[in-house]
Amino acid sequence: MPTGPQGNGTQPSHRYAPNGTAPTHGDHGVDLRSALEVIGGGLAGSTILDRKSPAMIDRDFGPSFRIDLHHKDLGILLGAARAAGVVTPLGATVAQLMAAAKAQGHGGLDHSALLLVVEQLSGR
Repeated sequence: MPTGPQGNGTQPSHRYAPNGTAPTHGDHGVDLRSALEVIGGGLAGSTILDRKSPAMIDRDFGPSFRIDLHHKDLGILLGAARAAGVVTPLGATVAQLMAAAKAQGHGGLDHSALLLVVEQLSGR
């Protein structure tokens, strides 16, 4: 995903990459800090991304909102969506990532530790 100065003919990576894919940028010569800044500066930006970015960069996943709790809440969301006949493709995807993080023993870490799962899926 090319990135570069505004107007240089490359497309900003946040047009193609949802929040969860930031770690894969490192494999392409873009450091995590830069990737998070680009993503955070576009429509994918959010208060939670602003708050979690420093810890992700520092790889400090001390619990604030634990993966175990997020996993439980996503189960409730998916159950309610199923009962209501509502499709939640992104919720289902995040639930799978949370389940993977929990299965890998990261349940007690902050949900920003999803970075570890995405890195693993990216072969890092």
